[in-house]
Amino acid sequence: MTTVVSPPPTARPMLETVDGPAALRALAPARLPALAAEIRAFLVEKVSAAGGHLGPNLGVVELTMALHRVFDVTAGDVLLFDTGHQAYVHKLLTGRRDRFDVLRQEGGLSGYPSRGESAHDWIENSHASTALSYADGLAKARGLSGEAGTVVAVVGDGALTGGMAWEALNNLGAGGRGRGYGPAETDQADRLHAVSPAPPAQVPAPTGSGRGSWTSLFSRAVLELGEQHDEVVAVTAAMSGPTGLAPFAEKFPRRFFDVGIAEQHAVTSAAGLAMGGLHPVVAVYATFLNRAFDQVLMDVALHRLPVTFVLDRAGITGPDGPSHHGMWDASLLSLVPGLRLALPRDGARLRELLAEAVACASGPTAPRFPKGAVAQDVPALRTQGTVDVLAESGIRDVLLVAYGPPAAACLEAAAALAARGIGVTVVDPRWALPVSAALADLAARHRLVVTAEDSSRTGGLGSVLAQDLADHAVTTPLRTLGLPRAFIPHGERGPLLARAGAVRLADRLRGSACAGRRTRPTRPLLRRECGMTAVEAMITGSAPPDEHGTAAPCGPPPPQHRAVSPPPWPPACRGQRNRADMTAQPTPILSA
Repeated sequence: MTTVVSPPPTARPMLETVDGPAALRALAPARLPALAAEIRAFLVEKVSAAGGHLGPNLGVVELTMALHRVFDVTAGDVLLFDTGHQAYVHKLLTGRRDRFDVLRQEGGLSGYPSRGESAHDWIENSHASTALSYADGLAKARGLSGEAGTVVAVVGDGALTGGMAWEALNNLGAGGRGRGYGPAETDQADRLHAVSPAPPAQVPAPTGSGRGSWTSLFSRAVLELGEQHDEVVAVTAAMSGPTGLAPFAEKFPRRFFDVGIAEQHAVTSAAGLAMGGLHPVVAVYATFLNRAFDQVLMDVALHRLPVTFVLDRAGITGPDGPSHHGMWDASLLSLVPGLRLALPRDGARLRELLAEAVACASGPTAPRFPKGAVAQDVPALRTQGTVDVLAESGIRDVLLVAYGPPAAACLEAAAALAARGIGVTVVDPRWALPVSAALADLAARHRLVVTAEDSSRTGGLGSVLAQDLADHAVTTPLRTLGLPRAFIPHGERGPLLARAGAVRLADRLRGSACAGRRTRPTRPLLRRECGMTAVEAMITGSAPPDEHGTAAPCGPPPPQHRAVSPPPWPPACRGQRNRADMTAQPTPILSA
């Protein structure tokens, strides 16, 4: 960093009279060069003393003055500075001159636009190449609502070298796909990007059971929400059909935005839509949200904007392989302050949680669901706080926390454990983030907590719960089940999950020295050194019971296996569940 020696303070009579945009516009044009000179001298003095971005702001003095004279930010016009550190002159001209002595100091003036400082700062923008996307969304929102005012994006200081700026420019200036062919030009979904020999299948009508694919169920649910709420708009990144948004686009073409293969732009454009008073639903595959993590964090969550991210294909997806398995999003989103993550266990919960997400106005939400068919609905016995209690035996040995789709298999495992004299309570948090206070209370009342999720166990939801229990001084041991920190190969979903379960069978139970052949190994089974392994084996289905319903005997592993410890792979299971016919046979979470 270069140190600049500041000149002695001097009188700046013109700058001292400009206390807002109206005063600037009242100045005669002939006086503007002198004001620009005073602004530069002020910046050199104050920024040199406090530290900050000097050169970039010296380069936009006349530009910022011109913007505030042409556009009226007090009457609805919006200025969005792409590189936020070029907003110092804007701060000067909007009444913050007296706070530059404490620039970038605790409690002082921010070095970037700040919504808490001024109504004229729309975005707290410190990451470059984002303003065009914000402007795109905000302008679309104003177009839908009829609100007056011009949205201006100020792009400079190298911002056009960032790829996201070009994503936005392409979206703002493109749209020529299908040119010259009427059906393609009028196709709202994707301009006939790809065609099939037969017309696209219609979304199946709702059924009493709510069965069908997760995507088709979401498609119907978001369409209904669009009918009920005019502020709901939909955004996708070249995936209107695969994510189920095509029917929404057909019915509400002005409220649907396909930005092309540009997830970063999609998220920040959605932020702009939310700033304009709308509630965007951004539908993407779970794996593709990874590409826009910075935008979720800094452009949506930092501003506490109501954007709903619908994450399709969460967990193991199958033939597309490691780049498409949706196993990273939960770990990433657990880092985002204020974000609410929903994991529906069945179709009924998907509809409920999506409606709750769209009703949330305090920040971002993210329902996620797997690929494939929806399991049979699993009703709750009761609700504790925001947590659904799905099964309880009255004996509080194990608290089994099922994050969404693994719920059905966890209920089967609970029945099998109950047959061995182990009391299990199965709960579904519904909203995995933030952690419900009820989970700490439930965990404190049990001897062991086991979590099951269809995402990475590294930094996953089980890890988040473990941290929360530690914060609340809950000492109950916790075991997390989830996907490994590994690139899982391609293949059919069922065999992939079955093979993962077989790996767990060989390693986990052989390492246990406690199961023996007891038919009811009650309390001793719960000792930390052996109980976790036995309970885990029952949940994953990795220990098939023998003819007496007991686990296979366990002992020390053969020497050649001592160093082998494959990580767990439990994603969603779609086993049907009915409390009246649950049996002692465990259903693996790792089955298709």
